[in-house]
Amino acid sequence: MSSVQSPMLSRTVSPSSRSVQSTPPVFRQTIVVCNRQGREEAFTIGPDGHVWCFFPDAADTEFADYSLASLGMPADHLTVARDAFGCLVVIAVKGLSVCYRVENETAEGARAVNPPARWSEVGYAPLPAITGAVSVRRVFTQNDCGLRVAAIIDVQDEPGHSAFTMAYCQWKVNGTNAFRTSLSASKRAL
Repeated sequence: MSSVQSPMLSRTVSPSSRSVQSTPPVFRQTIVVCNRQGREEAFTIGPDGHVWCFFPDAADTEFADYSLASLGMPADHLTVARDAFGCLVVIAVKGLSVCYRVENETAEGARAVNPPARWSEVGYAPLPAITGAVSVRRVFTQNDCGLRVAAIIDVQDEPGHSAFTMAYCQWKVNGTNAFRTSLSASKRAL
């Protein structure tokens, strides 16, 4: 009997085999947001492990042309938020490295006449030194009293003992304040 391919689930099931082979997604952790022009654009981690942006062209009045551009930030995790001026802030985490790019206020799109650079240079937000830190498990943003950024960090402090801690910061106009730690929890392996 032949194998069956499910296009919706991206996995192959073979009746002669008891295992299920999963195909890794081409793009992952996709986030869709509305830009300042009210048009949707998507941010995602691409097959090369970097952050990509799929965005509408400014000169297109029929809403049909989109462009795909790499933001040049390696990522295991991704989040997108807005700063106090309404500019998009893209935050990417790879291992224990946190980097970001901020949309310039005058950015219009790929086909604008003499467009200024849409994004700032890549900035880095160092995490605090945490003994036994392994990697960031997840990164979050919140926009209630300004932009706040939090990272959940996996920690291995002794064999058979795993833990996590949260580092957080308040966003400033030119990037993050220093991350601080606030919460720690652990779980002993059985």
